[in-house]
Amino acid sequence: MSSDLRSRRGCDACRKRRRKCDETHPACKACGSRGLVCRYPEINIRLEGVRNRPRRPKAKRKSPSSHGHDTPASIVVHLDQSELNNSPSSLRICPEPMIPCVDDGPDSQSPLSLAALETPEHSAQSTDGSIVDLSFGIMHPDLDDYEDDDDSDNHEQPDVWILDDRHSGAISRALPAGNGEDIAYTFFLNYLCRIIQASEAWGNAYRRLAVMAVKIPALRDTIISCATEYMHCQGRISTYVNITRRQKALQSLQQALVQISDTADLPGEGGLVPRHGQHGAEDSVSHADTLLAAILLQVASVSFAGEKAHLHVTAAYQLFERLGYSQHPVTDFVPTLLVHRFAMIEVASSILQNRRPRLQPSFWLFKIQDACEEADFSLQQLTGCPQRVLAFLAQASHLTADVADNRDVVSSATWDRAEGLECDMRNYAEHLRNRCPGAFDQGTENDVAHGQDDPDEGTLLLKVNWCWLLMAMLVLQRRVFKDRTDSGRVQQTVAKMIHLIKTIPPTCGVGSSLPLPFFLMSREVIRPEDQAWVRQYHKESLSTYANPVRRTMFTLTEQIWARRQQKAAAHNPAMRFDEEIEKLEKEQHPIIF
Repeated sequence: MSSDLRSRRGCDACRKRRRKCDETHPACKACGSRGLVCRYPEINIRLEGVRNRPRRPKAKRKSPSSHGHDTPASIVVHLDQSELNNSPSSLRICPEPMIPCVDDGPDSQSPLSLAALETPEHSAQSTDGSIVDLSFGIMHPDLDDYEDDDDSDNHEQPDVWILDDRHSGAISRALPAGNGEDIAYTFFLNYLCRIIQASEAWGNAYRRLAVMAVKIPALRDTIISCATEYMHCQGRISTYVNITRRQKALQSLQQALVQISDTADLPGEGGLVPRHGQHGAEDSVSHADTLLAAILLQVASVSFAGEKAHLHVTAAYQLFERLGYSQHPVTDFVPTLLVHRFAMIEVASSILQNRRPRLQPSFWLFKIQDACEEADFSLQQLTGCPQRVLAFLAQASHLTADVADNRDVVSSATWDRAEGLECDMRNYAEHLRNRCPGAFDQGTENDVAHGQDDPDEGTLLLKVNWCWLLMAMLVLQRRVFKDRTDSGRVQQTVAKMIHLIKTIPPTCGVGSSLPLPFFLMSREVIRPEDQAWVRQYHKESLSTYANPVRRTMFTLTEQIWARRQQKAAAHNPAMRFDEEIEKLEKEQHPIIF
């Protein structure tokens, strides 16, 4: 983009629209003509690096040819074929040399900025047919601010990671070499996909999707960006490389959204890309499927960046409806993965944001179907949440919205549905108790704490199932029946969840699926010793899952604790307090998946 169209110190509206601002006060010409009030930032918006240090004077730019090749790898990797350990500390990645900067030219890619919702550039359809920019709400600083940043000159270097590529070498070699993207892809295949999925008892669906995505630009760039965001959270890659790949993924995604809007690519109307079936036979999947997969993975990428993804969920819902997935059950691999992931994101975000789910109670996945858990990969394998519990959560979320819409007089039909749902939950709890009889045995958590108990993944997954069910009960008790936090049954539910989570090491594979139950439970903790344990568990989790959204969620938890203590001291009504918490949640727009 030419410099005459870029506004680095203008008002927020001009910066979002990527237009030159005349910087007049109280309103610039562009905003004045539209009747808007100008807001000028007090400081430049910056995406901070993982360490605070004084900025070095910028060195003179070097041409790419001076490095001996066009684009050096963004990270240097030592491959160790003798070690195969999928923990973060086992992946050896040395500090990276920077990608050389090139002068902005008419053909160079410029950063995506915060475009206004009505801007038709880089768009997707919204619920009313208007334009939605998926980069809205995502920070896009100028790359010039980071082009000479290099974290490799820090005195304290991070521990070296060992990256084993024996299972992904052929895939990563199919990517363009020399810019480090193959390393990010290998990182996703070997490690990150295990965090996104709860259990690998039947294989990893996201690894299988990544193998299919090598020749699909929007999905491939999203996977690379997702891996790079996570590596940046761990302090393993520079801010410049992270922003560059994030922008590339967004541009690929926006271009694909525009193309599908123009071509009306629907299932059965062509536009197919190859994929590999379960037994190696080549199959096909529509561009709309791959685009929906990219958007849903972008939710994870944006979550790793600590930013808002509600517009991604809106765009995903439009594609979800367009593909007809809300109307008819699916059985193929990709559609099943997409339905499971979108349903979980939608229900979880509706609970976190106190809104009604877009998916109706009649949605086929919300119907009780035992066969769903017997598939090659089930919902509980993907998310840790059984299909029945997801149905309970969806019903509880709709009931919460019904109660909120009729605060003064709640109909008897609503209470009957709530009581019936509670009965169904207790019946399913008996089913889980029969499958995992020792889940609440006294002393189990002490054995785990001292390393005396090493349960298999199946047992741990059942305990995670328990946590999700108890969370659904907690939502029903607090938001539908309006039980107080200090009520007996709420605190009994909290105590059971604490006991279960203590028996699940935060660094184990299935532990990656616990953040939502953990944080919803943490808000209801009132005992100081339990609050201290919550802080410690959160700290231990961050050492493995460096996700900024976890920090945001815990900050909100601390705010809730502080306000509850203030309200208790002032003897203010609890209902008013719950309304304040709802307001805080809606302001945060957190999405944990």
